[in-house]
Amino acid sequence: MGPNGYWIKCVFSAGFLLICIIVAPANAAPSLDTTFQTSSTEEESLTPLHATPPLFNTMVPHLGTTFQTSPPEQESLTPPQSIPPLFNTMDVAPNVQQTPIIIVPPRPSPGKTPKGSCSTPPDLPHSDVVSGWSEDIYREGHLVTYACQSGFTDIQARRFSIVCESDNDSPGKLRWSSPYFLCQITCGRPENPANGFVEGQFYTFGSTVTFKCRRGYFVFGANNSTCQDDGNWDNLVPECREVQCERPPWVEHGEAVLNIDDNKTITYECQPGFILDGNSTFQCLDNGTWGPKNLPYCRPLHMCKHPPPIANAMQLWSTQQSYELGTNVRYRCNPGYTVSRDSSYFIVCVNIDGLAKWTPQKLKCQPKQCSFPGEIENGYFNGTDFMYGAHIVYHCNHGYIMGERQMTRECMADGNWLPNSPVCEPVQCPEPLEIPHGTISVPSSLIFDSVIRYRCNGKMQLMGPSLRTCQADSTWSDHEPICMAVLCPPLKNIENGKWLGGEGTDSVVRFSCNEGFLLAGQDTITCLPNGQWSGYPPTCQPVCPPPTLDRYAAIPQIIRDKQYFTVGERVEFHCGGGYRDWSYTLVCNKWHRWQQVEKHFLHPSGWKCVAFCYRPKPNLNAVIARSYEHIDFYPVGKYAYFDCKLGYTSEAYGYYMECAVDKGGETYWKPYKKARCIAGRRWY
Repeated sequence: MGPNGYWIKCVFSAGFLLICIIVAPANAAPSLDTTFQTSSTEEESLTPLHATPPLFNTMVPHLGTTFQTSPPEQESLTPPQSIPPLFNTMDVAPNVQQTPIIIVPPRPSPGKTPKGSCSTPPDLPHSDVVSGWSEDIYREGHLVTYACQSGFTDIQARRFSIVCESDNDSPGKLRWSSPYFLCQITCGRPENPANGFVEGQFYTFGSTVTFKCRRGYFVFGANNSTCQDDGNWDNLVPECREVQCERPPWVEHGEAVLNIDDNKTITYECQPGFILDGNSTFQCLDNGTWGPKNLPYCRPLHMCKHPPPIANAMQLWSTQQSYELGTNVRYRCNPGYTVSRDSSYFIVCVNIDGLAKWTPQKLKCQPKQCSFPGEIENGYFNGTDFMYGAHIVYHCNHGYIMGERQMTRECMADGNWLPNSPVCEPVQCPEPLEIPHGTISVPSSLIFDSVIRYRCNGKMQLMGPSLRTCQADSTWSDHEPICMAVLCPPLKNIENGKWLGGEGTDSVVRFSCNEGFLLAGQDTITCLPNGQWSGYPPTCQPVCPPPTLDRYAAIPQIIRDKQYFTVGERVEFHCGGGYRDWSYTLVCNKWHRWQQVEKHFLHPSGWKCVAFCYRPKPNLNAVIARSYEHIDFYPVGKYAYFDCKLGYTSEAYGYYMECAVDKGGETYWKPYKKARCIAGRRWY
């Protein structure tokens, strides 16, 4: 029990958290400024903490009270087998209230990271973890929050988080995201000095700021300061003190009058009998001096002031500040200038209206003129002023260069141009590299606009430009070509056919079709140098074979010599012999078969010419046999039978005749040698 009557009990929870309970009387408000310590020997005993080394040194975030456990043995950190409830009710009197406090144990030491999780959150400099780090496994999306330690902070935030996310560099693995800022020591922005300001936007450790003063003030002290590791600036803020000028310079026969309105302006005045030459007003500058630099001069009224300058001229032997009446001062023109007409080299100090003044200036010095500078080959110049001191700039034409990128010449005092005219030379290109399997035609000089030509050996094809030109930047135009063996696109197999040949330049491919198919298109194509075929591959179309020739038909020789016939092609047969006046036509149909066009006649043996005899006329006293009355045509070798009329007879009650053909191909009826009918007589 503590000195104020409070006491505490701490136990380990299932999650290895140390759960502590403050027990206090119900009529007393808890005092949270007391430190307690749990005994390492008895779980129930509570001993107030007086001076014991901290075990965890952990701050309870929301209660503001520090609790510590005395250093137990290593084994005592192992939770008991029987874990008590989250909050041990203990034996507390009814008038005693309990205040639970969770004390976070130390972060576990990093071990092997389970698959599909992040490792233990990293230690970040000058920061403490405030939430999200006491897990056994850190899955994707888990958030861990840090807070900057005392003395370390960031301008934008005091807390920041990292998250367990996918590792883009190692697919399938997880990693902690990078913190969006780190805790740093900050010294805070220093105050602006009076009549001054601070320059610098960063106030963290190592940063330096600069102190500056407003116009008319100067820095008294260190003009910069650096943030130290203890959070303090190494130099104090300086003072901005007002700039003070010393006593103004003395002017003979004159005095300086201070302007009381700003105490920074003086006016010079001359004593009676003198007149002021030069600036009369001077100011105290920021550097503590009076300006402008040149002091005025109090000149006697009866003397002339320093002679005035004349453009492009110089005074001879003129070093005095004032000159007596009647003094002559001589001028002469500067080198490169010449005297114009009606000019005078002298001025005189005279009395004009009671004042000493110089006579008017009549000297005029004009610049000398140089001659025309001259053109240069393969170049030009810019400039139209050829007077003394003028400059002209030469340039080379496109593709030409000189020693310098541009050359300047100046008109000198003696009327000549210096230096000499530059020379423009053509740019040079490097020697071209040889190309494998090819040659290069190179001119004698590789200068601007020169051309080189590339060629390939044998049947190699040039891929790229054949000509390259030397350019103004000393490089060759386009890119270097290469020589390659040109191949035409591979040919596909043709249906119902084949081809033989190569695919290189000038190769010839020959096509042929399988039997029963006809080649439609070119039978050969050639691979051209441009890598394209000279034509398209043909196709193999199915055809009709030659029709069976009819021995008795007349067919043109051109038909007899053909090997194939396409769909729709016709063949006309003219029959001879007994069919001399007959003909028939065959056509190759879409099924690639021969078909007879005319259907008015179809010989029983098919469409062909057959030698035949017309129905024979019966002999005397005979008639054709009844079974042959319907036959009009008789092929060669066929017989026609006859019966004898009533009252007539023959050897066999009739006779027959045979259709025969002679050597000339003519048919005739060959009568039986006894083919006759005789009245009333029978042949036995």
